[in-house]
Amino acid sequence: MNKKGYVMTEALIISAVVLTALILVYAQFSRLNLQYNNSYYFYNINDIYALNEVASYLDNESMPMLNGLSTYIDITDCSGFTYATYCTMLFDAANIKNIIITTRERNTLVNALKISNPYGLRFANFASTIDDSDLNYTYMLVASFNDGTFAAIPYNRT
Repeated sequence: MNKKGYVMTEALIISAVVLTALILVYAQFSRLNLQYNNSYYFYNINDIYALNEVASYLDNESMPMLNGLSTYIDITDCSGFTYATYCTMLFDAANIKNIIITTRERNTLVNALKISNPYGLRFANFASTIDDSDLNYTYMLVASFNDGTFAAIPYNRT
């Protein structure tokens, strides 16, 4: 009897099982590595503190641009604020690259960024991770920082 075909079939089956196991291990490690990287770049304490300072500043500003806000408004350039010089100094001190005010619904922002995204792919990826389950607020402050990190906090006008 010719057993060469049996040995070759057995080697192919074993190779396929080992290769499948290696692919599964790689896929799990890749997903874990992505989550670890996101935890470093999204929502670090310094960024959340900086956004809370910005929210305190915005409480003292009149912002008529929020009336009828449907998607988001970029406030990075501080135009339209009463204390624009202070706003610019605050954003510079907080190391803020871009900051927007958006509605509470995450999907509204994500869909708007799919249409036009001047902030980049990482900003859009971050926007899809925002938690919008709390119904006790109206707006969301979302910022990207010069060090490549991102943060978002809920915001209500007082």
